[in-house]
Amino acid sequence: MLLLTIAILSSLAVVNYVAGGKSLFHPAVVFCSVWAVDLLLIWMAGDFFYPLSIETLCIFVGGALVFSLGSALAFLVPQRKPAEQNKVLSQASNRIISILTVLVVCAAPFAFGWMVRAAAQHSGENFLVSAVRAMLDENVQASLGYALFGNTVSLSLLVALVAFRESDSGKKRAFLAILLAFALALLTGARSGITTLTFSLLCLDWLKNRRVRWKLLVTMGLIFLVLMSAVAMLVKIEAEPSASVTANAAPVLRSLMLYAGGGLVAFDRLVREPNTVPFAWHITRGLFQMLNKLGGKFEVQSLHAEFTNIGPHSLNTNVYTFYFAYLEYGYTVMMIIVFILAFLITICYRKAINGGRVAALLYSMLFAYLMVTIFNENFFTNVSFLFKLCLLCAVIYGLPGWHATFRRFISQDVAADLSAGRAK
Repeated sequence: MLLLTIAILSSLAVVNYVAGGKSLFHPAVVFCSVWAVDLLLIWMAGDFFYPLSIETLCIFVGGALVFSLGSALAFLVPQRKPAEQNKVLSQASNRIISILTVLVVCAAPFAFGWMVRAAAQHSGENFLVSAVRAMLDENVQASLGYALFGNTVSLSLLVALVAFRESDSGKKRAFLAILLAFALALLTGARSGITTLTFSLLCLDWLKNRRVRWKLLVTMGLIFLVLMSAVAMLVKIEAEPSASVTANAAPVLRSLMLYAGGGLVAFDRLVREPNTVPFAWHITRGLFQMLNKLGGKFEVQSLHAEFTNIGPHSLNTNVYTFYFAYLEYGYTVMMIIVFILAFLITICYRKAINGGRVAALLYSMLFAYLMVTIFNENFFTNVSFLFKLCLLCAVIYGLPGWHATFRRFISQDVAADLSAGRAK
């Protein structure tokens, strides 16, 4: 049954690829391919994980079918080309990007200093372990330093994406912004920031060039593997940093395999035994976070779910795929949510391939979220981050235009007053 599921998902990926204009970055192609590849890894792992149930495999197939349908319907919606298509970046917008890059450069040392002090108060086997423990401390999370550090990391990621999108106006600036974003993401000891940035940059590059640049793909792939392996070694303590590369190969691969395929198996455990793990990923989380910053008093639960056993060799994980966020509403609602997501994401994709700057940046993030649906849910839980991206785009691309319009309005008003004065 597992091989049949892989075959169905692969076939859906091919069908979507052909129907969607032979694009590897088509939302439905990405979604079906990622799930097919991950299930293939689980099949190759043999008895490393517990076997998946037929019910769970049917959910995976059903989700891919519903996503493909939602994506196909989005292509039936008439669409005009974005107004900003083919426009040269204005000097004002270019200046704002440079100012934001300088702001990140100035804030980075303070962010690093805060993390060093926070990590020093949470002793661990190494700096990254101490950093992770500090980030998970509720007292630290309630501090002003934590908020400033988190905002600096978020800003660095956003600026890196915009600077890379507009790299024609400053390649060195883009390189510096990306380097800082990777450094700050690694500083947290988490893999999500590294993963999101890597996938988003690859998607943006394709949207700019409409082809896969293999040299960039290999470079980004090597950087991704090195950083992910480093986190696996230093944070998960699956290997001995002082040992040789050969000696560490097996435990690092074991950790990466656990990370790659564990979510699907963990979700299967919940399908087999419902309510064994309390729901921790609520789709209202991102909205409540935004409202709380505006003065709301909504309770926001931690995203860290309880661990569950996923293999005969004492394998445990608290990653349950993006379906975990929708499972509490029942299978029907879960599939409706998947359908709506597919429709909206594909609408954004169409605007991006038609030349929309903001749509390209937004879809690069959504593409990254699609790539990690096998791990967790980001579309709703990170809605505040997507809102920040849209707000930043409004400042960079919209503010200069608004300012110019306001100046023209004032000039016309002054000219009218002068004319009226002469008439008197």
